[in-house]
Amino acid sequence: TCCRRGAAWTAVCCGRTCTCCSGSLVPFTTARMGENELRHPPVAMYGVVLLPAAAAYFVLTRALWRDTARTRCWPRRSGATAEGMFSLLLYLVGVALAFVLPAAACGVYVLVAVIWLVPDRRIEKHLAG
Repeated sequence: TCCRRGAAWTAVCCGRTCTCCSGSLVPFTTARMGENELRHPPVAMYGVVLLPAAAAYFVLTRALWRDTARTRCWPRRSGATAEGMFSLLLYLVGVALAFVLPAAACGVYVLVAVIWLVPDRRIEKHLAG
């Protein structure tokens, strides 16, 4: 196997917990945004709910990269860590922006989703051979 039971295993367990807990609140906050016509408290809460999932993904990819660096099971300079950090920063910007321009904050949240729709070619090349 590529991973040892250590830091990566802990990151997987913590990441799964954070993602499940925050992921279960996404439908609630989405409905709340729709009911309140994009007012600032629900839009900010939506970003706050997305933050733990982004943080968990960032921690998970860093732990996997560090744990598999010797075996080279993970691409050497994976863009996933950069995307994870950028997503985390954009969510923070979106939460702050929600109190001033809620529609712009929603645009920031959509931008994060679009960033993740673009596949990382480095990982595909590494898996192909």
